[in-house]
Amino acid sequence: MNRVQDEMEIRGLLSWSAHALDHGDLSDYLEAYADEAVWTIHGTDISHVGADRIMASSVDLRANGKFGPGSGKQHHVDTVAVAFESDQEATATSHYALLGLQGGTASVLTLGVYRDTLRRTGDGWRILRREVRRLESS
Repeated sequence: MNRVQDEMEIRGLLSWSAHALDHGDLSDYLEAYADEAVWTIHGTDISHVGADRIMASSVDLRANGKFGPGSGKQHHVDTVAVAFESDQEATATSHYALLGLQGGTASVLTLGVYRDTLRRTGDGWRILRREVRRLESS
């Protein structure tokens, strides 16, 4: 396997999923996840198990104006560190910032870390597990 190519695909997947969540069709966002994916927010009881639950949550967040087109919010993902567990599994840790417009001024709404477990599938790399850790001030 070509680790450089795999890492570029994983980095692209993480960026693409943020774009799809903010601006695209939610079915495109969902393609980033394996069918059995688990999405959680560390330290809370928020957990979505399976692609159907991740989609339902995303639809709800968009309906409530939390994310998506017209919300004035964007996810920015950077400083991605990828480690390969095998040819079929990898982990990625990345920083994210949720930016938003408030009164016409851009501001940082949330900062945190994504900790992703990814699996190679017949359709490419997919997120198997995403844990969101929100940055807290000390």
